[in-house]
Amino acid sequence: MAPWLMIIAALLTATVGIVPLTDSQRTRLDSADDHGRSHEEVAFYALIENVQTWDGALAGATVPDYQVITDDPDTHRGQAMLIDGTLEAVIKGLPLSRHDVGPIQRWSIVVNAASSDSDSNSDVPPGRVIVVYLTDPPQLPLRAASHGFLVPQDSGTRVRLAARFYKLIDEPSLGAGMLTYPAFVGKSVAEVIPATTPGNARPIVIMGLTIGSLALIYVLIRIVSRRRRPASRRGRLPTDTLQADDASHSSHTPLPEDPAAALDDLQRRHQEP
Repeated sequence: MAPWLMIIAALLTATVGIVPLTDSQRTRLDSADDHGRSHEEVAFYALIENVQTWDGALAGATVPDYQVITDDPDTHRGQAMLIDGTLEAVIKGLPLSRHDVGPIQRWSIVVNAASSDSDSNSDVPPGRVIVVYLTDPPQLPLRAASHGFLVPQDSGTRVRLAARFYKLIDEPSLGAGMLTYPAFVGKSVAEVIPATTPGNARPIVIMGLTIGSLALIYVLIRIVSRRRRPASRRGRLPTDTLQADDASHSSHTPLPEDPAAALDDLQRRHQEP
């Protein structure tokens, strides 16, 4: 192939979201061992090679019906699926026999239903767990849990990503015997949605501001109403105050005990300016 054709092919590959499987990758993928307990086999590395050429976009991924996949894994093997669910647990640094492949993380994701963005009539049992192997996962805040698992610091973190269906993998479960999980292989995560987002908190903030504003208005109205008085009462003194003034004025100087002298004193007071 001419060099310029190779350059064009490389550019086209870099701009597409989900790169198709090559014939070699498809052939190796067909050897996947369903219900095997090991993730590492020839088919696994075929998908690793493919997803490493992705750019993380979701275009081309279809909404999976997990029950149909479980019932007929061969038909859906290698299909690119849109995974939408809650991150439950993470295992870092999976053991690999090939040293040319970087660290792989295993994510356990709880899927409750098909994506609400699609018209799929998928009937997915609530709380179903799937397994996704990622070659370039985002760095999320995690904390240690039991049995070597890491769990998100923010419980309830939702993730959306594209991944190819790999196989059904069987693993022992505490008190439940062997459990079967649909396993997928992907590159990274297109969207991480924390359990508490600004969009979820916005109604609470708006409600708090509204209540606070109403309370402030109520207090201001009470203050103003107390300071204001009707115009008819302005300039008037209370009756008891006037009576007290009259009483104090009339009793300012006691009258003489002699009646004649008392009359003279009253007449003199009225004549005074």
